Amino acid sequence: MAAIVSFDQADWQGWHELTECYVANGWTMEERTLAAGLLTPKTNWKYVVASFARGKTERCLVVFSMFFENGKAVEPRGSLFGQLTGNDDWKERLQRRTQYNPSADEFTGLRAFQCQVFLPFTGQLTDEIASDAVKLHIATRTQFIEISTKHTE
Repeated sequence: MAAIVSFDQADWQGWHELTECYVANGWTMEERTLAAGLLTPKTNWKYVVASFARGKTERCLVVFSMFFENGKAVEPRGSLFGQLTGNDDWKERLQRRTQYNPSADEFTGLRAFQCQVFLPFTGQLTDEIASDAVKLHIATRTQFIEISTKHTE
C-alpha cells in the first residue's frame, strides 16, 4: 500500500475540519474518531482518524491533526456533518464553522498548519495497516513541527 502525506500551510487561525473537505469531494464518512494513542504520556496530543467510502470499491483512511507555527497543538473540534440536517443551507454551515476558531484563551495569533496521511485502499483495512498509518502521521507531524518552528524562531 502507498500513503500520501501532506502538509497544508493555509492561513488558518484555528481548527480546520478536514473530513468536511472529503465529504464535499464526494466521499461518505463511515467513521470519525479522536485518538491520542501511540504518543508519549507527556504529550497527549490528539489526532483524527476517519474512514471514507466512495462508490462501490473506493475506500480511504485519513489521519490528521494541526499545530500552530510555534509548535503548540490545535485542539480538534467535532465534525459538523454529524450535526447537519437536510434542511441546512450553505450559509448555516458556514456560520457553524466559527466553532472551529480558537477560544480567547487558545488564540495565539499564529497560523495553524495541518498535516495528514491519506491511505487509499480496497477491501478491508487491517488493524496493523491502520496503526502504521497513524505511526506515519505522528512521525511526519514531528518532522513538520521541527521544520516549522525553526522558521519562526
